[in-house]
Amino acid sequence: MSHDELIKQLKQRFYYLTEQGQHRIYWDSVTGEKLRTMHLFNHCYEWLKKVGGDTDALAADWPKFQKRISGEYFTPIVLNPKYRPEKNTVVNVDGNLHPNSWRWPKVEVPKQKLDYSPFVKHLRLMLGSKTKVDYLLDQLAYRYQNPDHVNNPKPHIAFFLYGKPGYGKGTFLKVITNVFGETAVKVAPDQAELKGGSSVDLWKRTWLFVEEVDVRQGSTDYNKIKTFVGATTADAARKNEHVSKHELPAQLIMFSNSAPTFIEPNDRRFFISKFETEFDSKEAKQRYFTDYHEWLDSDEAYPAIAYLLKNRNISHFKLAAEAMMTDEKRDITTLVSDVVVDHILAELEDEKNEAICFIPSDFRQLWEDHGIKPSQIKHKLSEAGLKMNRSKRYRYEPTGKSRNLELWTRPEWTLQRKQGQPATLVKTDGTTMPLEEDEGYQSFWKYTDF
Repeated sequence: MSHDELIKQLKQRFYYLTEQGQHRIYWDSVTGEKLRTMHLFNHCYEWLKKVGGDTDALAADWPKFQKRISGEYFTPIVLNPKYRPEKNTVVNVDGNLHPNSWRWPKVEVPKQKLDYSPFVKHLRLMLGSKTKVDYLLDQLAYRYQNPDHVNNPKPHIAFFLYGKPGYGKGTFLKVITNVFGETAVKVAPDQAELKGGSSVDLWKRTWLFVEEVDVRQGSTDYNKIKTFVGATTADAARKNEHVSKHELPAQLIMFSNSAPTFIEPNDRRFFISKFETEFDSKEAKQRYFTDYHEWLDSDEAYPAIAYLLKNRNISHFKLAAEAMMTDEKRDITTLVSDVVVDHILAELEDEKNEAICFIPSDFRQLWEDHGIKPSQIKHKLSEAGLKMNRSKRYRYEPTGKSRNLELWTRPEWTLQRKQGQPATLVKTDGTTMPLEEDEGYQSFWKYTDF
């Protein structure tokens, strides 16, 4: 193997990064390491040795040959990896070459169908219905059959699977990792990982799993998750970097021991389901999982699941469809809705709260904590029994300020306004009170920033 042939082989594997002092820095497309020219000697040595070349001559001539390598043109690369499934190790994006963070999975799709029924039966047992299993398999199959997220964007759907420990949530993660490949999956041990400066990198895969979830509705965590679930790109600042645009190909799968508390009443993004079942005895459970894990450990299990996802008919799949409404989600969203109204009622029943009038912003923290949208606020206030008065302009004499206000009164009070007379609050028992004497009316003039 001549020096020209060695240089040709070096150029196929190594890319130019930068200069540091008098040293050239290369990127190794196989290991991902940064190397200097001197490190290339071992590669040339092994290549020569493999073909029976003169390694002694290479060692003797290395100082001179090293200078020649340093003067050669190596293709430059931008060390900002891009996620491009089923593409080459180095990919061209907008005219620049980047490392491809995706690698082929070890599991290959077999040419002939293998028995994947244990996997489907397991999902049926844990999810509790064939409809939910079909929905989950359709989502998995869409991503498996359409790995190119640039031309086939992800569904804006996330999954929340919850239930007692020991029923296979971790095993499900293992299956997806093996079938899609290790580089297609990112795992965060808890949602705290989603807060970091470089957390956007977690979303640069096909699947993002978050374990031990405890997210509060209206929190920064939830708002960020909701945004990234519903987006294919986002402007974000990685640690020690300026804000730039990032791709977000990952679909989110969240695991928890308990049901979610952050879901909004009108949520369209989350598929929510229990992931557990009942067994007749501990022994029956142990036998079942022993058999299932033995099947997964066989040589045919993961190829069988790959065959299922690759060949599943998804012609009916609708990319823009909202998440399937499960019984669990319906119960949770109903509960969330009731909790908001209960909070308002509790505040009205508080003996220390003598206010008669309220404005929607009095409950701002409640709206934020539970993700209540502006279009839902009137409905929530009405459900709590408060009565709305048409928005009109009010003047607060002690300060001379005036503004339009939408006032809500307690159920037993009515607000009366007659032209030329001060606004008056009238109770069902005939009691009256000037509006300006109400603590609620006074408080939002004093504490609300106009």
